[in-house]
Amino acid sequence: MSKLLKLTGFTTLSTLLGVSYYYYVIDRPLYQQTALHKTNVQVENIIDNKAQFQYEHMSRDSQAVVQRPFAETVKDIWNKEVRNTADWLYSWGK
Repeated sequence: MSKLLKLTGFTTLSTLLGVSYYYYVIDRPLYQQTALHKTNVQVENIIDNKAQFQYEHMSRDSQAVVQRPFAETVKDIWNKEVRNTADWLYSWGK
């Protein structure tokens, strides 16, 4: 009986934590203003090919305009976030 009681308690606690996390972090408008959410939306748009890119016409030569590969774009976003995270972590020590 004690194993069943422990399992029930653990399940209840896990469910409450999950629901609390959803309502207080994900569902709040405050989360939608964070850099994490904005980056997540940006990456989802790139993956789903819904991103709006602005192409500039560099010259009249058709070979002068080069579109970057998808992998390079994702790498740049990843590197930017890693740099921002490192800067944020190092700012704690100042």
